[in-house]
Amino acid sequence: MKNIAVQPDLDSSKKERGAGTLYIAGAIFAIVMAGLVSGWIVGWLGCAQRANAVADLAAISAAKAKAAGKKPCPFANRTAAANNAKVTSCRILGNDYQFDVTVTVTVQLFPAIKLGPKTIAGTSTAGTITP
Repeated sequence: MKNIAVQPDLDSSKKERGAGTLYIAGAIFAIVMAGLVSGWIVGWLGCAQRANAVADLAAISAAKAKAAGKKPCPFANRTAAANNAKVTSCRILGNDYQFDVTVTVTVQLFPAIKLGPKTIAGTSTAGTITP
């Protein structure tokens, strides 16, 4: 039997040269982008939770001040400022004995995106009136 040497087809191997590198680079890019987007989403959800928590604290402090016969909104402002938030609305409904205090606060979103929103709001109500 005659030994025949098989030569590789050089033209077909040149067509795929470096294709694996591009696939790996694309996969790494996709993983990095997914990580960044996940980080933004988790950060924004944390900011939303914080806004609601600060609104709860501000509403409770305002309701306590109202029950003590004091003006409630300055107490809400102080509580929000102590938690790096800003009161955007403070509303009192009712009289001196039966009342509701509704407070809306905003906190800075982190991480911030240039073209995206900069703050997120949270609202809470506290008082003696039950629904």
